[in-house]
Amino acid sequence: MSNKINLTDHISITSAPEIHKIITPLIHALNIKHFRYLKLYGDGSRILLSNDPDYTRFTYETGRYQKMWFDGEFPEYLRDGQYAWNTNKLNNSTEQATLEEEINKLMGFYHGVTFVSEGLNCYEIFCFDTAESTIYNVQKNLFSRFILYFKDSARKLIAQAENEKIFIPLKKNIFDFSLNERGMKITQFLENTKINRYYLSGKYSNIYLTKKEIQCVYWLIQGKTAEETAAIENVHSKTVRCHLENVRIKLGCYKQTQLVRIILESGFYDEINFYR
Repeated sequence: MSNKINLTDHISITSAPEIHKIITPLIHALNIKHFRYLKLYGDGSRILLSNDPDYTRFTYETGRYQKMWFDGEFPEYLRDGQYAWNTNKLNNSTEQATLEEEINKLMGFYHGVTFVSEGLNCYEIFCFDTAESTIYNVQKNLFSRFILYFKDSARKLIAQAENEKIFIPLKKNIFDFSLNERGMKITQFLENTKINRYYLSGKYSNIYLTKKEIQCVYWLIQGKTAEETAAIENVHSKTVRCHLENVRIKLGCYKQTQLVRIILESGFYDEINFYR
């Protein structure tokens, strides 16, 4: 079976101009040259959106995706968190190092950071690539803000891409790795470090949120209404509103938009997935 994929007229290619328009703030503010959104399902099917169709063709139509950190079968990279080129490449195989050199020369991308978020049945992967090493000094909350902006601005494209998934058979479901020894150790660590009060940082370091408040804030930032959050958490919508009101009062906010801004700027949102 050929590992090469024909993406002619596929949304991963045709959507590039729209994605480029969406990432214009990244280009102007942070000099990001390439942005890529990969939604990877356990069976190997995936959504792929990028502002650079040549990069997508180069990696997928030639079969090179198999050697990529997040697109190939490398479950060690499929964990919530932030990854940097300058760190990942220390563990490169010879084939991976060769691919990186090809990308450097052909695309002009020498540095990048990637954010991985684990969902119920998929991983969402957000890649930011550029020619400059200054990307490693960019505040994480700026990337987090753009990710929220992207998911809002590109929601129609993402919905459309769900109907045009790229399917790549895998030797093993990517979620199976969570059952290995390392996965069990992490699960045990989280079980042994349960927290009742979650303190913020900076000027809000004396303020804490409860677990229930965190759950409501998380879904608020995800764009969920009180009713939707209530359905997800199996509580009454009145309870959700009460928790959010408590958080608003604790932070001294007048509006929920102020609440969201404070949480994002504190960097606390990046840790919420572990707390939930």
